[in-house]
Amino acid sequence: MKSNQRHIILHEARDNVRPQAPTTVTRAFGEFAFSKIVRLLSDPNLVIRRKAVTAAVEMLSTAESRVHCLEAGMADELVKLFDDEDDFVREHAALTFMHTAGSEAGCQRLIKIRALRGLVNMIPLSSPFDDAGVEVCCEEEVWHR
Repeated sequence: MKSNQRHIILHEARDNVRPQAPTTVTRAFGEFAFSKIVRLLSDPNLVIRRKAVTAAVEMLSTAESRVHCLEAGMADELVKLFDDEDDFVREHAALTFMHTAGSEAGCQRLIKIRALRGLVNMIPLSSPFDDAGVEVCCEEEVWHR
């Protein structure tokens, strides 16, 4: 009897769940996942921003979730990350636009939020891409509106 009770106690529900670390980023289910990642992209904690931008790359890589990401305003938040102090965050934010541009709606959104100028500004100064080239690209962006 006592061994049976000990076995039952091993599998009982516990009241006190161990708290997660403050930098833990878990995905929400369904439609809530997109707005949660959008919110975490502007978190002041660098670890959380890194995890959120990594999740954004994954989410934007599939056509189905790309639509939901755009509806949640993810592209707008990702453009703001072009000025982030962390290289990882900036590079992954730029990577997301490769996926975003995979659809017509994504391209239109990128043009509307002037993402091309932010991407061009990320090009190193030692690049052969000169100021005239930047202006041509940005004028093309405006022309397509």
